[in-house]
Amino acid sequence: MGDTARIEELRREFGPAFDPGITRATDSLDLPDPPPDDYSDFAQLIRDRFAATDGDTVAVRFRGTKLGVCSRASVGAAGGTLSQAEPVPVGSGDRATLPGESGQYRAIRYYCTAHDHQEFHIFHDDRIPRNCPVGAEPLEFAWT
Repeated sequence: MGDTARIEELRREFGPAFDPGITRATDSLDLPDPPPDDYSDFAQLIRDRFAATDGDTVAVRFRGTKLGVCSRASVGAAGGTLSQAEPVPVGSGDRATLPGESGQYRAIRYYCTAHDHQEFHIFHDDRIPRNCPVGAEPLEFAWT
C-alpha cells in the first residue's frame, strides 16, 4: 500500500478523534511506523500526549504528513475509547438493552406435540390462529 493510500486509511480510522475546525496545534505527535493497529491503541497515544503537556491541541503526523489535529474537546467527544473511563459495550447508552427480564413483555411459546415444532412470540391474540407449519394442527399456547 502506498503512502497516500495509507495516510487516507489512517485518517478514516482515527478520524473521530480529529477536530476539523482546528488546523494549528500547540503540540505534535509523530505516530510510530508501523502505526497503531486499532483505534484504542491510537487513543492511548493521544491520552498519553495530553497527560504530558498543558496544550489543548495535538497535530498527529505519520511519515511526516499531518493526519489531523486532536483537541481535548474532540477527544472527549469521540466517546468511550478516547476517554479516561473504562470502555463500555456498544449499545449500553441507548437504553435498548437493560439488565434482567422486561417488565412489559414475556415470550410466549406455541408448540405442536405431533411434530415437535415450537414458535416464540411476544403477544397472544385469540383472533390470530397459530397453526403448525408442518401439519397445520393448531399450536398449543404456553407461557415461558
